[in-house]
Amino acid sequence: MVILLILICLNASVTSITQERADGTFERLFVTPYTKAQLIFGKMISYVSISLALSLVTIYSLSIFFSVNLCPVWLVGLIAFAIGLASIALGLLVSALTYSVGESIQVGTLIFFAMLILTGFLFQPENMRPVIEWIYYSLPFTYAILAMREVNLLNFGFSKIYIDLIIICGSALIFLLAAVVVLRRKA
Repeated sequence: MVILLILICLNASVTSITQERADGTFERLFVTPYTKAQLIFGKMISYVSISLALSLVTIYSLSIFFSVNLCPVWLVGLIAFAIGLASIALGLLVSALTYSVGESIQVGTLIFFAMLILTGFLFQPENMRPVIEWIYYSLPFTYAILAMREVNLLNFGFSKIYIDLIIICGSALIFLLAAVVVLRRKA
């Protein structure tokens, strides 16, 4: 579920700014009285609503169609929402940094596969080299996978995973602020 949310939310938002630059609407947006922060946060709000809908559909389809026991559902939904938030913020940062749509898609795909390998989804940190293990603990999606595992497999409550949620949401805020700072008016 974590990987699905990262993949869809990151790929949906990774071309948002570069596509508008390519279409020419981005220059029109900068003529308006809106600031860079308002543009980024406006895009964030639109993609977060998509992420929320995706989280709900994923959770309910897993429980209804596949009989997966997700306990407690509200906590799984909260983790899924935080994952979507961080993925969208990272996608907006990539979109603010890149110059073309193709470049945005390539960087987004590279980030997704790096997250797939380095977050403990495929390989456990005990089998990693010390430098890679340091990278493992510095990635916010590592804590998303850990939180989801702790809730579903170990039946942990909110009091045990709130630090993971703070790290995920804090990284989303850092990604958003970085996107505001690096956003350029022209490509």
